[in-house]
Amino acid sequence: MSDREKLFQLVDAIPDYKLCYAITYLQGLTDGGRAELNKETLEAFEEAERISKDPSVKSYTDVKEMFREILEDEA
Repeated sequence: MSDREKLFQLVDAIPDYKLCYAITYLQGLTDGGRAELNKETLEAFEEAERISKDPSVKSYTDVKEMFREILEDEA
């Protein structure tokens, strides 16, 4: 039995209410991993890149410290 035949056999065994999961997974396999990003997302990536290179922007290496400061600012 070929892989394709095995796949069809498995798909035939999937309950109708779970087919959407299989479809989503298969679509992910066929898109080649190239998601098209919208303008807002691309701008956010550019902003993150700028921020990461800006020495005046505070950064953290400890998540607990970051949250401690955030919570102190809210108090």
